[in-house]
Amino acid sequence: MSYWPCPNGVINSKASIWMLGFNKDTHLYRQLTPSGENYNCWENPGTVFISTMAKQQDRAQAIEFINNYVPDNDYVVMFTTQFRNTNYSVDQWAADSIALGTNIFQMLEQQGAKEIRKLADFASPYILIFQKNNPNFTPIEVRAQDLNTNISAETILPGSLNGGSMIGAPVGPAKSWQKLVWEVSEQEPDDKANIDVYGITTEGEQVLLLQQQVEKDVDLQEIDATQYPYLQLYWHATDSTNHTALQLNHWRVLYESLPDVALAPNLGFEFHADTLQQGEQLELLLTLANTSGTDMDSLLMKYTLIDEGNNQRTFRKRIEALAAFDTIQVDWQFDTELSSGKYQLIVEANPNQEQRESHTFNNVGVLEFFVEGDKRNPVLDVMFDGTRIKNRDIVSATPLITIDLRDENQFLALNDTALFDIHIIFPNGQKQTYAFDHPAVRFYPASLSTENVARVTLMPNLLEDGIYTLSVTATDRSGNQAGQYAYTVDFEVTSNVSVSEVFAYPNPFSTSTQFVFQLSGNQLPEDIRIQIMDISGKLIRELVMDELGLLRIGNNQTAFEWDGTDQFGKRLTSGVYVYRVLIKDKATDAATDEFDINEYPYVRVGKLVLMR
Repeated sequence: MSYWPCPNGVINSKASIWMLGFNKDTHLYRQLTPSGENYNCWENPGTVFISTMAKQQDRAQAIEFINNYVPDNDYVVMFTTQFRNTNYSVDQWAADSIALGTNIFQMLEQQGAKEIRKLADFASPYILIFQKNNPNFTPIEVRAQDLNTNISAETILPGSLNGGSMIGAPVGPAKSWQKLVWEVSEQEPDDKANIDVYGITTEGEQVLLLQQQVEKDVDLQEIDATQYPYLQLYWHATDSTNHTALQLNHWRVLYESLPDVALAPNLGFEFHADTLQQGEQLELLLTLANTSGTDMDSLLMKYTLIDEGNNQRTFRKRIEALAAFDTIQVDWQFDTELSSGKYQLIVEANPNQEQRESHTFNNVGVLEFFVEGDKRNPVLDVMFDGTRIKNRDIVSATPLITIDLRDENQFLALNDTALFDIHIIFPNGQKQTYAFDHPAVRFYPASLSTENVARVTLMPNLLEDGIYTLSVTATDRSGNQAGQYAYTVDFEVTSNVSVSEVFAYPNPFSTSTQFVFQLSGNQLPEDIRIQIMDISGKLIRELVMDELGLLRIGNNQTAFEWDGTDQFGKRLTSGVYVYRVLIKDKATDAATDEFDINEYPYVRVGKLVLMR
């Protein structure tokens, strides 16, 4: 045990007995009025008894302290303190009954002690807690088995004070305050009660607004609910005579409550896809609920998009008013044309408390989604008069050039002329750019109802003979280019009428063959026909222009397939046959349907081999 000092500087290094009396009602130290004796070094015998018990006089004072100074039913806590091998003269206690008529053993046994006499054999640490002269209280008694053991004891001492307080839970938040009403049970003459009203600011600071209110109906309308959205009540009651608590039947704060809007996905929620193609529109539908009895004005919605780089984009939308206990569905769309990657969407109703409300934790929702970037290149297809030409093919002087741009993305329509760059280099080296306001150019934007294909038609007037170069660059809406380089093709325009590169394919043939030839000139000839003859020169089959199919300046392959039959459908035998292609450049003035070889100055001849 440590040393303990007295105020006068004396250090108690001996064994001592301590006894403390506690008021049965208040649990405070019992303030006694002793007969001038000092029972401790603090010279306050009415509070704590401390003695070494070395003299019979000390022990007589201990008996007197319990028997005379401590009132019945007060609680007494007795414990010992020892230093090293000191003791508190327990071996002399029993003999005190000769001179005093009683002793400490007997006195404490009357209060329920059972282990106290064992201290005579060995003065070890000891604790006793009892209620004086109350047989219904079970004493607490603890005795150590040796000097080095620390002991402790614990009990509950029931009782009451002459007053008490109660703190209510914060009330609010309020839109406006009305009044406080409270009621207590039947009061005794010495019962007193009042209420303090504290306001709590938005920063959480507590301010006393109304003090010691004894009226049972208190007007609160002067309190600014904007400044003090919460109130807290403190109730105080006293009874200095009987120490009985005045019972509070009720206390009520009447106020107009704030509205409370909440995201309510359980009442309606649609988020059509959490993975979107670039250009696909994000569509969100959710339900808001006003869970309070107060109407809300038109509500502001805030939508915040956060990308992988923590960059934020904020969108705001105002919706209609939301009545008390009502719901409303709100929708929001977002165009992902300029977006790709992972995103977080934060939806917030009534941001920053634009309208004061009771709670905000239920105003916010978070969604995550992914936008799959458009990285595939579009496909460019260029045709001259309906045919894909090879480099340096001959074309018409007024060709119909069709430029098709096709993209797999079904959400980013190819509907902008800025996606194309078209120009032609003329034989003299001059470069002509064809903007979309040029009369020779027409643009047909893509319609996503079918395929995502945009078409440009170009009908240039190429009056100069020679080699031209067409160059086309095209991109989709995401900037992906059609091919690594621009599409370029050289083509030839010639005003000379001719037929060349005539051949049959396949040749030899067994079932059918087609005729291939190249036409040149500013326009299609007046007439083209193909005559097939046997080796003796006898005409056995003639194909007129209408049978050959669609023809154009440049390379042609007849739609007609000759099956090796004559003019009457008779199958010809295997062998060698001769064909010739005849071209009539312009109409004659003769009004006759008869064939005149002289009107067909352009002739090409070839051989066919039929193998049955």
